[in-house]
Amino acid sequence: MDWQWRLLPLLALLASFLVLFYFQDSFKASQGECSLLPYSHYWIASKRIVTQQGIISGAVEVKGGKIISIVKDADWNGKSKQVVDYGDAVVMPGLIDVHVHLDDPGRDEWEGFPSGTKAAAAGGVTTVVDMPLNNFPSTVSTETLNLKIKAAEKRIYVDVGFWGGLVPENAFNATTLEALLDAGVLGLKSFMCPSGINDFPMTDIHHIKAGLSALAKYRRPLLVHSEIQDDKSNVQVDNGGDDPRSYSTYLKTRPPSWEEAAIRELLTATKDTRSGGPAEGAHLHVVHLSDASSSFDLIKDAKKRGDSITVETCPHYLAFSAEEIPDGDTRFKCAPPIRDAANKEKLWNALMEGDIDMLSSDHSPTVPKLKLLNEGNFLKAWGGISSIQFVLPVTWSSGQKFGITLEKIALWWSERPAKLIGQHSKGAIAIGNHADIVVWEPEVEFDLNADHPMYVKNPSISAYLGKRLSGNVLATFVRGNLVYKQGNHAPAACVSVRPLQFKPKLISSVTNSLESRTSELATTLQSETLKTLEWPAICNYLSTFTSTSMGLYLTKTAAIPVGQSRDESQRLLDQTTAALHAMEAFKSEPLDLSSIEDVSGIVHSAASGQMLTVRELCRVRRMLAAARAVSEKLGAVAHGGSSERYTPLLEILQSSNFQMELEKKIGFCIDCNLSTVLDRASEELELIRAERKRNMENLDSLLKEVSVSIYQAGGIDRPLVTKRRSRMCVGIRASHKYLLPDGVVLNVSSSGATYFMEPREAVELNNMEVKLSNSEKAEEMAILSMLTCDIAESEAEIRYLLDRLLEVDLAFARAAYARWVNGVCPILTSEEPEVLISEADNALSVDIEGIQHPLLLGSSLGNFSDIIAPNSIDPSSSKVVSNFPVPIDIKVQSGTRVVVVSGPNTGGKTASMKTLGLSSIMSKAGMYLPAKRQPRVPWFDLVLADIGDSQSLEQSLSTFSGHISRICEILEVASKESLVLIDEIGSGTDPSEGVALSTSILQYLKNRVNLAVVTTHYADLSRLKDNDSQYENAAMEFSLETLQPTYQIIWGSTGDSYALTIANSIGFDRNIIERAKNWVERLNPEKQQERKGVLYQSLMEERNRLEAQFKRAESLHAEIMGLYNEVRGEADNLEEREIALRAKEMQKVQQELDTAKSQINTVVQEFENQLRIANSDEFNSLIRKSESAINSIVKAHFPGDSSSFTESETSSYEPQSGEQVHVKKLGNKLATVVEASEDDNTVLVQYGKIRVRVEKSNIRPISRSKSNAAISSRQSLKRLVRNKRRDFPLDSDATNSDATSYSPLIQTSKNTVDLRGMRVEEATLHLEMAIAARESKSVLFVVHGMGTGVIKELALDILGKNPRVVKYEQDNPMNYGCTVAYIK
Repeated sequence: MDWQWRLLPLLALLASFLVLFYFQDSFKASQGECSLLPYSHYWIASKRIVTQQGIISGAVEVKGGKIISIVKDADWNGKSKQVVDYGDAVVMPGLIDVHVHLDDPGRDEWEGFPSGTKAAAAGGVTTVVDMPLNNFPSTVSTETLNLKIKAAEKRIYVDVGFWGGLVPENAFNATTLEALLDAGVLGLKSFMCPSGINDFPMTDIHHIKAGLSALAKYRRPLLVHSEIQDDKSNVQVDNGGDDPRSYSTYLKTRPPSWEEAAIRELLTATKDTRSGGPAEGAHLHVVHLSDASSSFDLIKDAKKRGDSITVETCPHYLAFSAEEIPDGDTRFKCAPPIRDAANKEKLWNALMEGDIDMLSSDHSPTVPKLKLLNEGNFLKAWGGISSIQFVLPVTWSSGQKFGITLEKIALWWSERPAKLIGQHSKGAIAIGNHADIVVWEPEVEFDLNADHPMYVKNPSISAYLGKRLSGNVLATFVRGNLVYKQGNHAPAACVSVRPLQFKPKLISSVTNSLESRTSELATTLQSETLKTLEWPAICNYLSTFTSTSMGLYLTKTAAIPVGQSRDESQRLLDQTTAALHAMEAFKSEPLDLSSIEDVSGIVHSAASGQMLTVRELCRVRRMLAAARAVSEKLGAVAHGGSSERYTPLLEILQSSNFQMELEKKIGFCIDCNLSTVLDRASEELELIRAERKRNMENLDSLLKEVSVSIYQAGGIDRPLVTKRRSRMCVGIRASHKYLLPDGVVLNVSSSGATYFMEPREAVELNNMEVKLSNSEKAEEMAILSMLTCDIAESEAEIRYLLDRLLEVDLAFARAAYARWVNGVCPILTSEEPEVLISEADNALSVDIEGIQHPLLLGSSLGNFSDIIAPNSIDPSSSKVVSNFPVPIDIKVQSGTRVVVVSGPNTGGKTASMKTLGLSSIMSKAGMYLPAKRQPRVPWFDLVLADIGDSQSLEQSLSTFSGHISRICEILEVASKESLVLIDEIGSGTDPSEGVALSTSILQYLKNRVNLAVVTTHYADLSRLKDNDSQYENAAMEFSLETLQPTYQIIWGSTGDSYALTIANSIGFDRNIIERAKNWVERLNPEKQQERKGVLYQSLMEERNRLEAQFKRAESLHAEIMGLYNEVRGEADNLEEREIALRAKEMQKVQQELDTAKSQINTVVQEFENQLRIANSDEFNSLIRKSESAINSIVKAHFPGDSSSFTESETSSYEPQSGEQVHVKKLGNKLATVVEASEDDNTVLVQYGKIRVRVEKSNIRPISRSKSNAAISSRQSLKRLVRNKRRDFPLDSDATNSDATSYSPLIQTSKNTVDLRGMRVEEATLHLEMAIAARESKSVLFVVHGMGTGVIKELALDILGKNPRVVKYEQDNPMNYGCTVAYIK
């Protein structure tokens, strides 16, 4: 049999070769289908390669889908045979289009993933981000996102990412939004106006603010369609109004004010994205801006204030203008619309000046029939420009007159979009980036027709059809695959979907393997374990001891380095030890790391081509000087003592380049105290400044002489030499301007009394000053540019130096923390320890004595107010060991693989397990442990925990499922070097099944992990040790005297839950406790059969008892329902009787009301008849007589106090301002409530012109219908009298009114202006507008109310002064609070 075992390795080796050859063949086949190139390692050569450092002539090396090197011609010389030489064609990073509608799934007849990504590849676009709408259903949840991902699988030719939708239904649901973001969307998109898609409704500012809050912790953008509808945009197309075929009509429907209004509202939310704001980390991106006027200025101002906001526009806004769009050509319809030529010019200027951040296509195709090409109705046609394949030539062609460059194209279409979507491996031709490349010929012109290879689907809807463009795309590479070449696409769409991760991800052409999934799952589980063990809180303690901003950031974010191997962790521990020694050596002169500034951002700016300022250069210089000082001080300490003790620290900075030449160069050129460029920076600058100094001396001397002569001639109060419009001049009175013949007036004072003039003799000297000043600035810029280039060239060395300084800072922070907690250095053991101290040590793989939970210890040691830096701790001070938390011992035998911990609730099982987990992680991170002696801890590659935060007597099935799912994932990633921690294993389900499952899990773990520690209440798990030495038991000690846990671990022992003892101490009924004890004795393991019988009998008795209770409850329920139905029937009849009674009473009231109206109408008719034959002297008597008759009718039909209002109703009655009431003290006369006091029980009323304050008990309300009828009748009488007076004018009015005939005095809503409740300014505006709006020979009723009289006085004053008002009649007892004005 031995020969068979010897053949096994050979067979395994043969199998591995077969698998290798199989996958090689598969790769070759896949490579041929996915790419038009036959190889994956090659060079792309060109004389014009656009890089971040400029345009070079050379070659780009591609291997495995990535760029691995970039060389210039001098270093190239044809290094490889596999070269694709494009000659003079431009090679630049592939375009990234962040705004695309691919309409898939659900509307793939509009576009679809295959045709859309083919079109993108044909246009040089290598990455698109698909919008969440136009597909069906819209992408607003993880479920709809998964539908889209499934639809994209093996149907895309370029990389595709997705935006999620922010809509009202998910905006305030943080769980839904976070799930969508966790699933991998790159950000969210919302509309501030109707989107045109039913399942994608518009949002308001409250939804947007909620979306920004959700996005903040993910640091992802919110894209907003920024238009808010208003009523000003309404057009009339009916009855021969606006022509719907006219493009100008469509422009009216979406004016620039829509965009301005939306952006104004958005800026109320973007202020939250500022540093320190509640939504810091979120970012707002305004899509497809078309308004280049006020909207733009608002965004610019917001950026200056620190709002995190960017803006894009689209090629169609830059290529077309409204004036050139033919009527009926709906291909050009989009939202917001294409505006006029002047607006287009402004957009281009803003883009060139950097105020617009990037470009996108807003590719929005549809089927031709929805475009209504034959009908040409702009108001009904579907909006959207189909354009993704044309964006490169359109941008290039349209930008020629504005000075567009290749670098600008790469910035707008690649670099900045990559940053927006968080894809740092895209957007530039750089080493390590994806090989996403477009090759094109900017100078080649071509005509677009329906047969052009760029068209893939529905060419008839394209607005670019028939255009002549410049810029022919030759080839497009996506992750190294040549997917498009001169009209041909790769045979297959090989891009497949990667699992969407927590951070933004793109669909990738790389297929996931099981290994990558395991790695990602392990990372996720490790991250979650760190949170469970509260590792961020430990790092937060550590942050107090850091000295640099870099160290503070890493500790605050729990991103400090953790050793990825045993050697790396040991190196971190050695650094901590060396830092402790150094702290002791420094004593009174501690190492100062606080002057180390984080200049990584400055270095990145320099490397990106941005010129640094003087202050930024000085910051780099200070950092370099401080770094050198740190190194020198560490070196001096090492020379003064045993250098071996400090070797780990010295090794950190050993290979660093401190850039001393760069530091000296900056210091030579710049005075950092004054923030100025020194004369010695260059000979040219020195000469310019010397010449400028001489020129200024001559100019100053001349102007002083001139100023003195002006002063002596009385032309100024005192000699004045100043500067205006960047030119030196003198001050002179305007009246003495003649003293400077041929002088130039540069400015005038605000009063106009003083001129600031440049004498003729000073013109040349001033010209020279301006010239020299400009030369000086140019030379300073050249010096700053030179220094910036030096920093850019040293970017890698400076970044490396910063990383090493950060490592030093963290080492001293760990050392200071060790002192604070009185920590000791752990020993990292391996499977077989090489150095053994004693026989007892040899028996233990984990030996930690007296360790305290680090987090609980930190809280007990108090705050850090007395600790400023790690070196502020007195090295000679000894830390008093705290008694809280309780120190515990953790001792695990070498051969043990599973430890089962049992014991009572709240006994410390979970805390002890967390202590072990934290100890392992702290050791890996180079931190000392708060323990005794020297702890021995294995180095674990992964610490994986399933620990529930809440302890509950009752767990649901969902909780159990969650725990089991997590344990399943832990089993998948755990290795022979892992530590697994499981709390309450197998709980939450049937105990027998829980024990069986837990036993199986532990048997699986013992052969696959270094150590597993589980807690349980299942006694059966503690018996596993009896049959297998790889198991160990531990129990949490419980004091029977105090009935309290001691939190100590008893190793090798089985713990009891002490449930009955705890219940007894709480105060349970003694009979219950005794009965429970009897059950425990009866449920002995030795009496299994008897236990089953007793349990069955008990359960049957319980079942019978519950059934009897159920029958009684059912009977009671039937009786209650009978009573309920009876009461319900009575209630229904009561409601019917109430309705009938109300109807009868209403009929009576209506009859009485009709009678009263008939009688009043008779009085009015009689009054009218008498009015026709009466003269003007009899009018007043007729009015009084009619009023008296009407009052009599009202009193006759007016119900008594008891019938109208009861006493209780009157007492609870609260009069309102302006209401009419009866006043007892005025003989029950009707008066008007002017003011109801809140402080006392009085009311201010007005009767005629008399105002009096009466108690509420002296007033009572009137019947509303009757009072209204009386008032209406009186107003009718008043109108009749006015009409009659118009027929019989009195006194002087007769002469003025003879030739004027006014409209009838009938008050309507159109001839009435109500000023009540307005402020003076508002009332003035409304009254003047009403007067101006009235037609000639009409009347205007001005309702001003009684109130304080302010509005009335204002109204009378305006009416008296307005030339259109002939006269007016003030209010009177018949018409309170209303003045009638007569308009010319």
